[in-house]
Order: sequence, then structure tokens, then C-alpha cells
Amino acid sequence: MNQISEVIATLVHYKVVIRDTMEYCLPKDKYDVELFKEKKRSILVELEQPTPLKNIIDHSQESGPKLEKLIRDFYADIYGDSSTVLKLADDGLRVDHAQHLSIYKGVLPIHENVEAMIMGILGDGHKQGLDVTTVEHCDKAEEKLYRGVAYMTLVNDLVKFFGDYNQARQEAKR
Repeated sequence: MNQISEVIATLVHYKVVIRDTMEYCLPKDKYDVELFKEKKRSILVELEQPTPLKNIIDHSQESGPKLEKLIRDFYADIYGDSSTVLKLADDGLRVDHAQHLSIYKGVLPIHENVEAMIMGILGDGHKQGLDVTTVEHCDKAEEKLYRGVAYMTLVNDLVKFFGDYNQARQEAKR
């Protein structure tokens, strides 16, 4: 595997971690606490160690610091100790399902920014004549899964909001 493929594979993995946060937009009886802790650890580790993501952020003039702030704010809002969206408790992980928008506001732009990085790196790889087809296929597969998860969670919320809207209209007629 060439160096560009390794960088892309690392970035694809990071997108998976970000994407998997949308799990908390789906109602479940119980969420895996250990998986939550691993996601929490993985969000910032890419910024705090010499990783491809950190390197790209550090070498991007204006957009790099903005993305880093977006990631750090996302971490604080969703995974941070004072988060009201996800909270560890004695009985497991508690999810405030009224705050899905906070999850979307972080996941969607972070994911799209990292995907833009990957597309740029893939373009460079092709220009250099490197074989990046394997990681390109991997990224395309991850993108399809991401879109599926995003649509599934968003549609669930839209159906709920539409039901709430119809109920409010019916009550207003009385």
C-alpha cells in the first residue's frame, strides 16, 4: 500500500467514527457504553497526535483551524463531560433524543470536510499515477453507508416531526 492510500484509509476510518455518532439518533433500548467510550476517545485522538488529519489541518491556512474548531466543539457538545445530549449514568448511556439536531450539526459538516480532503488526495494520487483504486472503492462504499445512515436517521426524525405537527394542528382545531 502506498503512502497516499494509508492516509486515505486513516481518513476513511475517521469518517466512520464521526458517522457512527448518528447511532444515537436512533431510538434503542440500550446503547453500548464501551462503544460510546471508544467513539469518545477516537474523536479527539486524531487532533492530539501526529495523524494525517492533524497534518492536513495544520497545513490548511483558513479552513484547517475552522475544521479543528468544529471537531472540538462537536466533541464538547456531544461527547464532553458537560454534554446534555449523551450522558453516562449508572444505568448506562442516556441519550436526549430531543437534541438530534446537535448531532447532525456536527456530523454532517465534519464528514463532508473529511470527504473533501479524501477527494483531493485521491485526485493527487491519480495525477501521480499511483494505484489508489482499493482505497477509492473503500471510500465509495463508506460514502454509500454514510448516506444510508444519514437518510435513515433524518427520515425517522422528519416522520416524527410531521406526526407532531399533525397532532398540533388537530389539537388547534378543537
